[in-house]
Amino acid sequence: MWWSDTPSTNGRDVIIISCIGSRKDSITYCFDDDILWCGCFKGILLKFAEQVKKYHAENPQFLKEYLGAIEYIKSLMKEDTKWGY
Repeated sequence: MWWSDTPSTNGRDVIIISCIGSRKDSITYCFDDDILWCGCFKGILLKFAEQVKKYHAENPQFLKEYLGAIEYIKSLMKEDTKWGY
């Protein structure tokens, strides 16, 4: 059985990006609430970007994967819900 602390979508706009980063895990992002889940991280997209830059500064491959996913998520945001990004 697969378990995750990621809540059900309940009609919210959500994206899941799989097989990414150091753990080949998933990123789940909720556009409506600006909440991102990845491994033990749960928080806003901006804080995730800060953590990625801090923890993967020495690994260009993982840094590229995570930052690419962040940019992709930002590109999909509706103009009225860009959370200041």
